[in-house]
Amino acid sequence: MNEKNQEQLKAYLQAVTRNTGGLDALIASLESNKAGTSMSGLEMMPTAVQPDQLADDVRALLMDKPISAVQYSGLEAIINEKLRPVVDIINDSFVLSDTRWAHLTADDVIRNRIEAILPSVGRIELPGHKTRPYGGTGFVVGDGLIMTNRHVAQIFAHGIGDKNLTFHPDTKAGINFKREFKQPEEETLKVKQVRMIHPYWDMALLEVEGLPPKRQALSLGTADARNLVGDEICVVGYPASDIRNPSDVQNALFSNKYGIKRLQPGELHGAIEVMSLGKTVLAAGHDCSTLGGNSGSAIIHLGTGEVLGLHFGGQYHQMNYGVPSAALASDSRVVDAGVRFAGSPPGGSETWVGYWAAADTDSPKN
Repeated sequence: MNEKNQEQLKAYLQAVTRNTGGLDALIASLESNKAGTSMSGLEMMPTAVQPDQLADDVRALLMDKPISAVQYSGLEAIINEKLRPVVDIINDSFVLSDTRWAHLTADDVIRNRIEAILPSVGRIELPGHKTRPYGGTGFVVGDGLIMTNRHVAQIFAHGIGDKNLTFHPDTKAGINFKREFKQPEEETLKVKQVRMIHPYWDMALLEVEGLPPKRQALSLGTADARNLVGDEICVVGYPASDIRNPSDVQNALFSNKYGIKRLQPGELHGAIEVMSLGKTVLAAGHDCSTLGGNSGSAIIHLGTGEVLGLHFGGQYHQMNYGVPSAALASDSRVVDAGVRFAGSPPGGSETWVGYWAAADTDSPKN
């Protein structure tokens, strides 16, 4: 097994178990399951892997001993099935059991909080596009207003800022709030206008026609996700197959189903510097199991139900990144665009005022 991959797996396992006692607690949990039957959810492993063997594998990883490809796959399966699962959303509901996240189903307050959000998250459709049926995820943030990633909007739109934004020739976009596994289709709402392509953050605002009342605007929190290390969250979006990731592991985690609405729980990991759109930004780190189609997904705080971030990228089984809602709350142009915030957003434009000035200067005139 590649030493770098093993180090990354160890770091990720340590990260996703830090709030549940770390790797020592994981080993103890696995050893308590020495009943002679494989752990639930590991049936897709290349060989039958027993809990006591998995405990030994975690111990080897902890001691930096070399592990085999089979051992590596077994440890990835623990992450996928137990620690950071991916859950189908059916009829704006979900079931989570036999994982460390069972309380999302069992706790009525948390469950209701999540299910109130699900109808307002949709898939950004690209009708007539030659190579891709959809571009990512978006969610309702105001009256007829959808938030998604800038890099998603730029698939079909041109310009930077909030002036003179145009669609590419012969290009259309829409949003479909259903796209659930084996569920009836729903009408795709047309994107009427691109309202904003943020000059600094990987964020865009789209205006849609005919948004029904049940698609309520979600509230963006003003608390800074970068300061909430360890808080429980979930991402809601439409993960797509990603050729950058191992296909066997990816297909096992996502049941070889892509482009449908999923719930992906995890935790926040504080402020992380990352390259975004050609510059370094201070993003909110999180460890949910996300893929490419999750671009534009809402990062939901399980304690409040508020959107604390806009997922924009990451590295599989390493770290993922989001635009902090607190940063958007400090931008008066985002506030004035009609984005709904919990509490009173401070406005302003912080460190990216120069980016707005450049966008205003460079904006093409009609």
